[in-house]
Amino acid sequence: GAGAGAQRARVRLSPRGRRLAALLGRPADIRIRRNIAPTPGREDWIAASVRFDSTDSAVLDILALGPEAEVIYPAQLRRLVGQAAQRIAQLHLDDPQPGNAAADPVG
Repeated sequence: GAGAGAQRARVRLSPRGRRLAALLGRPADIRIRRNIAPTPGREDWIAASVRFDSTDSAVLDILALGPEAEVIYPAQLRRLVGQAAQRIAQLHLDDPQPGNAAADPVG
């Protein structure tokens, strides 16, 4: 669980994001927020509150859910998750370099 220095973040989770979070056990201590107006176009997403001990671990926890989670606040966590996602996307835009093991067929 989160320690004495824990912070809270507000997130939105898709139905798949909720299942992934339950399966992965992260982020820990997810609390569904009731009576929050749904986001237009994403009425099946839920708002939740999560606790985290460090920003670095929170970024990894959110990234583990891929496009099934969105950080609402704190703004710094939202920005850091966005920056990390951009770096991941940039790594995958081009074909791997020739001779790279990733270019070889798996099998």
